[in-house]
Amino acid sequence: MSNFKQKSIYPLLIPTLRITFGLIFIFSAYTKFSDLNLFREALISFNLLIDEDLIEISIYLIPLIELILGVAVIINFKTSIACQLIVLMVSLFTAVVIAKIFEGAEISCGCFGELTSSNIDGFTVLRNIVLIFWGIFLTVYYDVKELPNSSNVNFKKITKSLQTVILATIFFLLAVQTVIFAIQNRELKNRLSLLLTDKDVLKEGDSVKTFSIIDIEEKLQKIKYPIRNKTLIYILSTKCSPCTDNIPNWKLLTKEIKETNTRIIAVSLNSIEDIKLYQAEYNFNFKIYIPKDEKFKIDYKGFITPQTILIDENAIVLKSIQGILREDTLSEIIDKI
Repeated sequence: MSNFKQKSIYPLLIPTLRITFGLIFIFSAYTKFSDLNLFREALISFNLLIDEDLIEISIYLIPLIELILGVAVIINFKTSIACQLIVLMVSLFTAVVIAKIFEGAEISCGCFGELTSSNIDGFTVLRNIVLIFWGIFLTVYYDVKELPNSSNVNFKKITKSLQTVILATIFFLLAVQTVIFAIQNRELKNRLSLLLTDKDVLKEGDSVKTFSIIDIEEKLQKIKYPIRNKTLIYILSTKCSPCTDNIPNWKLLTKEIKETNTRIIAVSLNSIEDIKLYQAEYNFNFKIYIPKDEKFKIDYKGFITPQTILIDENAIVLKSIQGILREDTLSEIIDKI
């Protein structure tokens, strides 16, 4: 049987496929490095990396790995290994995307910066599958080519190499998918346990925890305790009619306590894009943020909106009001401040 190299009808086809493949990941790395805040937002939206330090490391590490592997593929250095690592990396991303699509999440993958600002969907998965098979083809080709006596490689050896690469990729994909679903199952149990108890909202005397939020400029902030002043939290949703009805009350409350130096944090359970539109429409006199992850909703029982929560300097709830504020409840909050 003719050797593998001689099967190439077009001598420039393989180098073109290899260089193009490498350029895709170099370009992907470039778009991430050019807007790290956008990539950070994309990572946070997937809600898999809880630790902030791990997120900060990942926003640099992921594009750096893409850049190194892309360059290795282009210069034809250890190409089969580089392509296999790329295949595993894309498989990892694909497993995460599939899980989030089934979850119903409306988030951007951030793969190519602003060029992929649209939400993940079936096309995202299809694009990744094309990249996976492209990488598998190059992995097998260069794996066979780098074998001793590659001129005598037969079809059986090519098939064996192909099977090994595909099985390794499928095994890795399934393993990652299992881990992701396990994480989601754990989060679901946490939410369910909250809903099945009578502690579905914070009450006076409850202790609260530190949490992280993101502003409309996509900057991450950590809200810590203890502090010198009290903290007032508004929990809202842009799709919640009572929240909209409560806006004049929150504005009035914010104005009344302006001189007290109370820390005011409005947390919306929506996307940054929704908040920007909402804020432009209602001209708030306070800033609105989104929670970094589901931890805020769990710790602050943020499943009901609207909520107004007053917290003292030592992270103890002084007043917790669900629903639209009234004149008497406004007075109660002001008196405690």
